[in-house]
Amino acid sequence: FSSNTEAVFNVVSYGATPYDLSDDTIAFKSAIAAMTSATMGTLYIPAGTYYISSPLVIGAVAMRVAIRGAGGGHATIMWTHTDHLFYMESNATQALLVEGLNIRSTATTSKYAFVMDGCFRCRFHSILVSQHRNLLVNHTTSFG
Repeated sequence: FSSNTEAVFNVVSYGATPYDLSDDTIAFKSAIAAMTSATMGTLYIPAGTYYISSPLVIGAVAMRVAIRGAGGGHATIMWTHTDHLFYMESNATQALLVEGLNIRSTATTSKYAFVMDGCFRCRFHSILVSQHRNLLVNHTTSFG
């Protein structure tokens, strides 16, 4: 999926702090903004637990995006709000890979973990989603 020339945007480099109770939303949004500006790359989430308090939006200019956790059950996003966790804007990605993440909701009325309005190639691998409605909704395109 990604080549060695694509940039990696590590959320810890943008201020996220694993293994504490602080809100990591701003760090995640900063890393996503940098990745979106580059039009492709990997949002990397190292081992730890990260708290997100508002939706994370991947903008319409991102072409090839990977969201990679450390894998093996070691990277967890604790979703503390009642809206969607990730939202991909209309035609935001031509290729999306999400892998190696645990996603948990602490809100009793959370919506969906991933919402997108079109994605040409979307792949999900080794994702554990618990305590909310569903992993994703894709409004316009089938997965393949």
